[in-house]
Amino acid sequence: MPTRRLTVDPQTVQTEDLAAAVAWLREGSVVAFPTDTLYGLAVDPFSDAAVRVLFDLKGRPARAAIPLLADSIEQVEAVCGPMGSTGARLAAAWWPGPLSLILDAPARVSVASEYETAATSLRSVPTSSTHAPGSARAVPSFES
Repeated sequence: MPTRRLTVDPQTVQTEDLAAAVAWLREGSVVAFPTDTLYGLAVDPFSDAAVRVLFDLKGRPARAAIPLLADSIEQVEAVCGPMGSTGARLAAAWWPGPLSLILDAPARVSVASEYETAATSLRSVPTSSTHAPGSARAVPSFES
């Protein structure tokens, strides 16, 4: 597959600016993006094939967990179910920011077929519209 590139201004990016990247994720492609330290790789966590490609690219062991990134507590709960009072309090205090919570992986997330838990984290981003509403991304970063 040829390399495709999308450049956006992080200060002014809007949801529609990312339509191509969202389409790439939905077709099972891997999307690389800058993080606060290096780069991350994103795939559709609901696609077994995309998650397998991600593991192959990373050379990750089959039992290694991958984080799920979300843009809100509501999105985490829509994918993983209720966070519980402690998780919700921590998320409210620290998100967006460098907090990762370990939650049970729901069966519909591809990683749940091999793992009992999934790391769910949210990082600070310039805008909350950095990906399609209602979507989630499986994103192990290069620094992991």
